Amino acid sequence: MASTDLRMLPSIKYELVNGGCRVSNARINVKARVTLPRHSKVKTLKTELAQAWNSLEEYARVHEAVHLAIADRYAVNMENAISKLPSKTDCLEMRQAVQVVFSDLFEKHHKEQLQFDTDEKTRIRGLVKQHQASISRKDK
Repeated sequence: MASTDLRMLPSIKYELVNGGCRVSNARINVKARVTLPRHSKVKTLKTELAQAWNSLEEYARVHEAVHLAIADRYAVNMENAISKLPSKTDCLEMRQAVQVVFSDLFEKHHKEQLQFDTDEKTRIRGLVKQHQASISRKDK
């Protein structure tokens, strides 16, 4: 089974300007640990099974890469949204505004990740049904 453990680590710098506080730099680092399926003896498998395994492995790699791309896109969106926040009267208020933006976008990111998995399950079920239908037509 493949999986991606994602973390978004904000690094926000603030500065005092004109009696207020603003974000001077916003960076969201995406840290990921991807686990892919492995088969230590794929070379010993029969040709058809080895091809199926290689296809599964490639699908898992692409699938997890999409999860990373979604996270990277949200990290950039977070950086942009946080950087554009207007100055606040003090840095505590500014930090709270940053937290609201980060939390809101992180929640949207999480929902998009889940939706991607749901869409993929639906797509794969459709492919399996098509394959089963084509096999049953060949058997007739």
